[in-house]
Amino acid sequence: MKILLAAAVLSLAACSGGNLSSGIVERAQQVELDSSAPNPDLAKDEDDGDARYGTQLVVRLDDGRTVSLTYSGVRRFEPGQPVRVHVSGSGAFVM
Repeated sequence: MKILLAAAVLSLAACSGGNLSSGIVERAQQVELDSSAPNPDLAKDEDDGDARYGTQLVVRLDDGRTVSLTYSGVRRFEPGQPVRVHVSGSGAFVM
């Protein structure tokens, strides 16, 4: 399921007119996600770990911009870690 979602996101990213940028994680902090979703049990994927928590990331892009986003997957991030971020008018996500 996650692989299908990742493929769909990458396809959308290629068509959305945003850009892919390299950057460095400045801050990675665990946060509680919004629990006001209609039915969180239906949205929970087996690969998602604990769907109640995510990681708020602050990433300094190579061009000097800073982006903040919340990642809800199982991947762990540490300050200083290099990442790739897709940035578009509708938001940013880490790859």
